[in-house]
Amino acid sequence: MRRNLLLGLVLSFVGGLTLASCGEKPTEGEQLPQLIVGLECNYAPFNWTENSATDSNVVISGTKTYAEGYDVQIAKIIAEELGYELVIKKMEWDGLIPAVQSNTIDLIIAGMSPTAERLVDIDFTSPYYTSEHVLLVEA
Repeated sequence: MRRNLLLGLVLSFVGGLTLASCGEKPTEGEQLPQLIVGLECNYAPFNWTENSATDSNVVISGTKTYAEGYDVQIAKIIAEELGYELVIKKMEWDGLIPAVQSNTIDLIIAGMSPTAERLVDIDFTSPYYTSEHVLLVEA
């Protein structure tokens, strides 16, 4: 299974790692493996930055701030299901794909469409959310 994953590859990632880790529960005091997820943390309601800890947000690696949103909740579910520690890395949009390619992060969970150009560099599976662009004008 290819190490470089993207949001679309999440399902394959979960399936592959679940099979690889069957029966392997960490012992007390043993450190969990990390699932490092790249996010912009600037795109509410999908992911954004908060200054205070809550029951549902996740600390952003290397900062005293926290990530929250739909994408964060999906990342938490994946990490929990795998038995991994979730690590959120906040990065610029243009740095997400290179970070996956260089194994700096394990996957991207963000509103990234599978364009022809991106499909050359990374893999996608089924999206978890699809939207349409609209324009509102006064009648």
